[in-house]
Amino acid sequence: MTTILECQIIDIKKIVRKKIDVNIDHYASSFLERRVQNRMNMIGIKSYAEYISFLDEDFLESFELNSTLSINVTQFFRNQTVWDVFKQKIIPEIISLSSSDHPISIWSAGCAIGNEPYSLAMMFSDMLQTNEKKFKIVANDINPTSIGIAKTGQYEFEKLKNIPNSFLSKFLEKIDDDLYKFSDDLKKTITFQVGDVASFNINHVDVILCRNMLIYYADDAKELLFKKFHKTLNDGGFLVLGMAEDVPLSMKKFFKTVDLGMKIYQKVSLDP
Repeated sequence: MTTILECQIIDIKKIVRKKIDVNIDHYASSFLERRVQNRMNMIGIKSYAEYISFLDEDFLESFELNSTLSINVTQFFRNQTVWDVFKQKIIPEIISLSSSDHPISIWSAGCAIGNEPYSLAMMFSDMLQTNEKKFKIVANDINPTSIGIAKTGQYEFEKLKNIPNSFLSKFLEKIDDDLYKFSDDLKKTITFQVGDVASFNINHVDVILCRNMLIYYADDAKELLFKKFHKTLNDGGFLVLGMAEDVPLSMKKFFKTVDLGMKIYQKVSLDP
């Protein structure tokens, strides 16, 4: 039996879809409830019914709510051990498997303010400096503000603490004592776009990183996302998840476990 709150969340989803043509059905209800409650607290609304009326009347509120669904807890080289394994085991295999005619293609799904794609760009640039192979990174996030920050490539010095000193001197330029920016050459390797992971248009990539985002998705939406990941990856391509995430049971046969502890998987060429 559907509760009043569940019905109200359904109404909120419908209004956002109607107002700004964004589908938020894939998010878990508990996650949406917390985010709606945050918006209600910020604008001083006490009840869901009142918020639904406000959402329906105020066009900009749909944008505000949608923006809160973007998770911006991020840092450069987050979970360092994952990056160490990725560098030592995965990148060499990607290089050996990739075609000499095409650049290595990487998708950073749900990139927030750009920490992950810039980390990837530094690591691939460093490892390919003596190799003729090229690479390109496509990074997306649902939040336009986050993508705007990522495109500038500018970060406060205190945010750069996880970046090795050799990378700091090689890939970043000092603007002032507290602000640095990534070099234009590095920025050119990344294309930042606004878009939701579920509907984002991308194909034929060698690596997908989708970390610490799937925990906010409903189970049925997760399965659809993994089908998309499988279709998007080239044969033998790799998928990297967050430390608290895993491949759904229904999709296990389509992804071989490379490193369970680091949540790294490889595509198995079967039709899901």
